[in-house]
Amino acid sequence: MLSALLVLALLSFPSNLLAEGTIQGYVVASDDLRPLPYANVMVVNTPHTVIANLDGRFSIVLPAGRYKLSASLIGYLPKELEDVAVDSGVVLNVTIKLTARVLKLSAITVTPGRFSIMQSDPAGQQTLTREDIESIPQTGEDIYRAVARLPGISSNDFSAKFTVRGGEHEEVLVSLDGLKLFDPFHLKDINGGSLSIIDVKAVGGIDLMTGGFPSQHGGHLSGVLKIASIDPKSEPQTTVGISLMTVRFLTEGQFGDGKLKWLLSARRGYLDIVLDLMNETGADPKYYDVFGKLETALGDAHTLTTSVMGAGDDMFAQEEEDTARTRYDNAYVWQRLNSTFGQKIAAETVWSFSRISHDRIGTNVSVRPVSTSGGVQYSQEQRWHVEDERIFTILGLQQDWYVDVGGHFLSAGFDAKKLDADYDYFNRERLATRTTEVGVISVYDTTLVSVSPEGYEIGLYLSDRFRVASSVTAEIGVRLDRISYTDDWDLSPRASVVYTRTSGSAIRASWGLYHQSQGIHEMDVANGEQVFYRSERSQHRVVGIEHVFPGGLQLRVEGYQKRRSHVRPRWENYSKDVLFFPELEAQKLFLAPESAESKGIEVCLKRDVGTRWSFWSSYSTAWSNESIGGRDVPRNTDQRHTIYLDANYRPSARWRINLAWQFHTGWPYTAEHFIRRPTSGGRYRITTQYGERNAKRFPAYHRLDLRVNRVFNTSTGRLSVFAEVVNLYNQENLRLIEASRSGVDSNGNLIVAETLTEKWLPLLPSIGASWTF
Repeated sequence: MLSALLVLALLSFPSNLLAEGTIQGYVVASDDLRPLPYANVMVVNTPHTVIANLDGRFSIVLPAGRYKLSASLIGYLPKELEDVAVDSGVVLNVTIKLTARVLKLSAITVTPGRFSIMQSDPAGQQTLTREDIESIPQTGEDIYRAVARLPGISSNDFSAKFTVRGGEHEEVLVSLDGLKLFDPFHLKDINGGSLSIIDVKAVGGIDLMTGGFPSQHGGHLSGVLKIASIDPKSEPQTTVGISLMTVRFLTEGQFGDGKLKWLLSARRGYLDIVLDLMNETGADPKYYDVFGKLETALGDAHTLTTSVMGAGDDMFAQEEEDTARTRYDNAYVWQRLNSTFGQKIAAETVWSFSRISHDRIGTNVSVRPVSTSGGVQYSQEQRWHVEDERIFTILGLQQDWYVDVGGHFLSAGFDAKKLDADYDYFNRERLATRTTEVGVISVYDTTLVSVSPEGYEIGLYLSDRFRVASSVTAEIGVRLDRISYTDDWDLSPRASVVYTRTSGSAIRASWGLYHQSQGIHEMDVANGEQVFYRSERSQHRVVGIEHVFPGGLQLRVEGYQKRRSHVRPRWENYSKDVLFFPELEAQKLFLAPESAESKGIEVCLKRDVGTRWSFWSSYSTAWSNESIGGRDVPRNTDQRHTIYLDANYRPSARWRINLAWQFHTGWPYTAEHFIRRPTSGGRYRITTQYGERNAKRFPAYHRLDLRVNRVFNTSTGRLSVFAEVVNLYNQENLRLIEASRSGVDSNGNLIVAETLTEKWLPLLPSIGASWTF
């Protein structure tokens, strides 16, 4: 209802505030004026990016004003047109001439499984533009949820975390402006994190690699998510925004002809205020995040960027006899020095300090009546109590060197970290209550762990990218990682090759070994463990094909296989619905897989040539199993078939309407069922028991989302508003099936048997607005 009202309000808003014109023309070669198909044409400092068609023709509808155009294509020098004037109702014809060049080795994308998002990549087409990201329905306006619609990625409604090709999210290396982030999520008690701590408005570009990534990136098995913050605009600019969950503030600008740049982003969630207004006293979630950077040019060859980032969560929840309070904090400070030495050598140095902490306290107090000579009194007894405090600090130094000489592009570097951790964990849980001659006696199980591991990680890598032939480029590399607290030495060779036939076609292949040690913050003290396990290993094989057809249709097909060994043992709950204190779940098991394998094929299509309609679609078929006790068992992330269909309609430059449909086959789960057990006196009781692990599957999941964006340009700034509906047709998608209640008659026959089912998100409207001035 809220979204419908906002859409009506947008439709009734005066439309004469924003007059429009059209830029159309051709991209041609400067030497012979032949058309250059599939060139990228971007309107600088706007979300507008289109691809020229087979004849080199493009068309862009824009609000009246003055703009800068930029055109790029593999094998040609990029070209910019300054001060292009767009008048209301006028069609402006332009011709952009590109000069041929030999593409630098540093700009060639060799590895498959790579997605370029929200950035201008001269070596390949963008997978998703900023306009795409801002158009995709995304609960909470979260960059993680937008990225989750890419092939090979899987996620659920409640969590921002995503998995890559059958792995876990912890297997993805996440970095912001060169610094590795640890568990960067808000509301961690809800499926590991409902929102990321990174504001989508502060993101300037993303490089996502889902397999076959080069030796520069180590310590993770499945993928790399490199996030770059926006490059501050030349003129100071401020944006304030509000949605149903968050308020935000962002300011940016430059001084001294770009020698000093600044960016500051801050957000505060106000779910606690909303719940108070609704008189909901069971939960009180508070969270915030802030990111800032100051970039200084130290002459013509060096740039120093100082960055800070902080995030905090404070949650109080109470339900009947259970009380929980959790606190999570992330703090990062780092400096990055980018240097160039002539035309052939560049270096990047990052030194950093990171501190991550969390504090959980929970209690269950039972109140029961006790008969006494004076009547009935009430006694309180603690069923369980948990105190969990952890603090992790990391001092880091990393340096990367790039040398382009003699037909080779060499990369080399190191990454060194000093790590310290403090665990203080206490859990006291009542197992049974017995009545004896001296009274009622309770039997408790206590877990107490207090350890302070410390150690270091050092990674060294070297890679060489070179041309085998005019159309074939290869990259070989190796890295060595030493982790002291697990006593691991990991050697990881890797190789990739790309064969480029034309500007619109490429074949890529990759092979490599990847290792991931157990993080110093990942000791499973909640289950009584005080040891670290050895590194896990994964072998990647990836082959991919890209092609652009006449008319601007982009096709991408990839096949992959990931074989894992040294799989880390783990405790796992049968129920996947335990919040705050999952270690209290009674039904859990210890798993020690011998090996695991993920494999699949991904196909995606995209077409966006600047017309009113564009679309994005993908299909994936995948298998993810692990071998336990000699049997192959589906992993929790096994998702056999996945389909994403996105259609984007732009009736004008100020409107964007997006429909996003998704489908995937059900995830595996372990079924719970009732069993009848005889007791003394010929009576019976009914208990529950779990069947074969992950032998059942939930029904297929599907939903349709809608998002409408509207922009208003006025003399004082730019107003952007959106209305969004998740699960537009209110599909009931099961996420949990558990036994709930049962009973027997005098003959021991089951007379009551109920199951508890819970579902993912129902129809959920959302609205928001931001003002830029």
